[in-house]
Amino acid sequence: MSAVLLACSAAFFFALCAASFLAFSIAAFLALNPGHPDVRQADASNLPFDDGTFSTVHAVNPFGFNPVSSETARVMQRGGILIVSAAKANKFRKISEEAMREAGFELVSSGTGVHPDHLFGVMRRADGGEIDPTKIAYEHRVYRRL
Repeated sequence: MSAVLLACSAAFFFALCAASFLAFSIAAFLALNPGHPDVRQADASNLPFDDGTFSTVHAVNPFGFNPVSSETARVMQRGGILIVSAAKANKFRKISEEAMREAGFELVSSGTGVHPDHLFGVMRRADGGEIDPTKIAYEHRVYRRL
């Protein structure tokens, strides 16, 4: 199973098995998708999932929590992949090698721009022109769960 991990503030963490970005959109998502198996709002330090639930985890510009954590590692399968895309101003976009290892991850790759798996349609400027996602002030990192 794959999860999307998102945060809107330091107080809340969203673990969604479907794409939804804001707390108020969870109710709307469920109304449009009755019977969806798993949409939850939770604390990033205490995720409501069993150990080893996810093979892939996505963190899109996480503010208020570090996705490269022992709690994220706990809910991931060994060898699973964590993909983080974040603005260069985001303090959680890059962590030390030591902190990464302590959390249970190794860096597989990194690059500039939004990770291709995190592109949700065409990004546009105010004038309607397309934005090249590889040229915005974002970086991405791909980690493997040890």
